[in-house]
Amino acid sequence: KFSGIIYAQLANSEKLAQYLIALKILEIIKNISMAPFYSKIPLLSKYYAQNKMDNWASLAKNRIFSSNLLLIFGILFFGFFGSTIFEKISSNIVFPSLLLWYMLATAKFFHRLGAMHTQLYMTSNKVNSHISDTISGLIFLSSSVLLYNQYGIYSFAIGMLLAYLGFYIWYSMFYSYQIINNSILKFEFHVTLLPLSFLLITQYLHLLCH
Repeated sequence: KFSGIIYAQLANSEKLAQYLIALKILEIIKNISMAPFYSKIPLLSKYYAQNKMDNWASLAKNRIFSSNLLLIFGILFFGFFGSTIFEKISSNIVFPSLLLWYMLATAKFFHRLGAMHTQLYMTSNKVNSHISDTISGLIFLSSSVLLYNQYGIYSFAIGMLLAYLGFYIWYSMFYSYQIINNSILKFEFHVTLLPLSFLLITQYLHLLCH
């Protein structure tokens, strides 16, 4: 949201509208995809307090996977049909460019994954989100502004990717894996790596054919 305020000072109204539309749709998709995971946080906290870590890990994996699938479905649905939908419902509002949509959506995927790992760590009654949010926010803002003259509207998507993939997700995982009784590869392979690979490959092929 704050990026929209900054971008409003730099871009024309048409490009700003497309950028804000992309963020709004992604926010809706994110909120829907949160449900499977966030609805189980009280139970995850209970399992942690009872030291039922096998139950904790099993539930966490299942719910992260479900959340990832919902997010990916929403991203790809609008990637394939967003332009058509907007043409049908409005002649004034244009769906964002496919490259911008997929860049912002991929950044959102990494942000959601990092946020879920932050919540896993917080089931231990410890909090570190203020650090991850502050530092990743600074990375995003500084990189977006510095890259704007060269990449225009895409600089904000690049800034998000640098902030989330470059810091936010790894910081979150560093702490969550202090309580996850699994290796990163074993825990994330089916839960995250396979869905993410499917998302990235599908996006790439769609952009290639577009």
